[in-house]
Amino acid sequence: EINPGDGSWNEERLNKYADRVLAQVAEQIPNLFSAIKAKIVLGPQQIETMNKNLVGGDPYAGDCRVDQYAPWRPLSAATGHRTPIKNLWHIGASTHPGPGLGGGSGFLVAKRLTNKSFLEKIKKH
Repeated sequence: EINPGDGSWNEERLNKYADRVLAQVAEQIPNLFSAIKAKIVLGPQQIETMNKNLVGGDPYAGDCRVDQYAPWRPLSAATGHRTPIKNLWHIGASTHPGPGLGGGSGFLVAKRLTNKSFLEKIKKH
C-alpha cells in the first residue's frame, strides 16, 4: 500500500502510485506497457506550480460534495455567476457546473449574456 499520509509525494512514491494504476489498467489492455513510450508523473506540488488555481494540486477547485455544487458553488450568496461588481462574472472550475467540464461555466455565462431578453434588461439599466 502506498500511503502519503504525511502529505509528501516524493518521486519514488509518485512513480509507485503511477505504476500501480497502470498495472490495473493493463489488466484490461494487455499491451499497455509495451505501448508506453514515455511517462511523466506529476504530484500535487508540481500541479500547483503549473497552475496556481489548483491549490494543493487539487484539479477539482475545491470540495466536490453535493452541497458544493449547483446553487451552492462557489457559495450560496453568489449564484448564477454574478458578482457584486457590475458586469463582472465569476467563471471557472470553482463555479457551476463545476470542474472537469472544459469551459462549462464560461459557456453558461456567454449564453446568458447573448440571450436577447437578458441583453434588453441590461440596456435598460
